[in-house]
Amino acid sequence: LSGTARRKDVPLWPAYITGAREHRVPSTRPSTADLSTSAVRVESEAPITADEVAHYLSDVYDHLVSLLGSSSHCDMVLSRAHSNYLARISLELGESTVETNLFASRWTVIGAILVPLNVVTGLWGMNVKVPGGDREDLRDFFLILSGCMAFVVAVIVWAKFKKIF
Repeated sequence: LSGTARRKDVPLWPAYITGAREHRVPSTRPSTADLSTSAVRVESEAPITADEVAHYLSDVYDHLVSLLGSSSHCDMVLSRAHSNYLARISLELGESTVETNLFASRWTVIGAILVPLNVVTGLWGMNVKVPGGDREDLRDFFLILSGCMAFVVAVIVWAKFKKIF
């Protein structure tokens, strides 16, 4: 940014430019070698002028502006990454829901096949009169067995038609 733009962006700019005053900035900590050679340290640094302070503050402002730009860029990148992550989780959740529904549908069809077969075979195991029980041949047995097999085939064909299997 130019100096004019900085002056417009910083509302307290006139407070930093105070004219020809001299300012003292504390010097850095002296090393141990400096402390051992002289008991008293003499300030031999030249006074810092307002122009130098203004230049320093303008550099600080430039760094702050660049850091702000970098942080907004990082925020945008993280926001996009977070959105992509949430979208991916949503898709995986949808896929698992479809798989769960398909699994439940298959077990429902298996149950629809096995429950009637259990009823028929349970009747044969009880002390009840079975159709064709008084005959010597197995014609009625095979009729009931073929009826059960026809029912199983019909349910499987229906499940294939509905794309459950």
